[in-house]
Amino acid sequence: MSASWDPGTGQATVTLCHTALLCAPGPAGLHNGTMDRGAPDPELERDLADGATVVHLFRHGAVAAPWHGRIYGRMDVPLSEEGHVQAAWSAASLDGLDLAAVVSSGLPRAEETARLLRESRGLQRQDESALLEIDRGRWAGLAPEDVEALTPGAFAAWKRSGGVLAPPGGETLQLMASRVVPA
Repeated sequence: MSASWDPGTGQATVTLCHTALLCAPGPAGLHNGTMDRGAPDPELERDLADGATVVHLFRHGAVAAPWHGRIYGRMDVPLSEEGHVQAAWSAASLDGLDLAAVVSSGLPRAEETARLLRESRGLQRQDESALLEIDRGRWAGLAPEDVEALTPGAFAAWKRSGGVLAPPGGETLQLMASRVVPA
């Protein structure tokens, strides 16, 4: 994670990517005071005028076809062609926006978007391992039906638990949140 503070304007900027998470300074930083080029958000504009930090979060693009329907978590899974296009679109959606930093989990699929965001701004690469995808443990690389064949009922129980249960050797959603939120 990276943060900067401009005492002259009182603007703070932080950027993260695991997903690519970005922060932009000030009210001019959001496409003329609008979110995603949509309608103005008066509450957001008020917060920005008060010096709030704006965080833009991007998830990586679509992954390659062999990984569709598989559990991959933090494995190094490549983007598909569509995923590369999505990364470029995400980066282009912030064209003209001044960013103080861009931080990535370091996974190549997240780094693709982060790199595109950094290059046009001359920013340095910054990785934050706390932003890594959830650890799927011994289920990583398997399809749900593979998990079912190995341990009947385990995948269904995990899914019903709403993230309270962890895959063997993996982490729960709560454990993931406990490392991601402070980052």
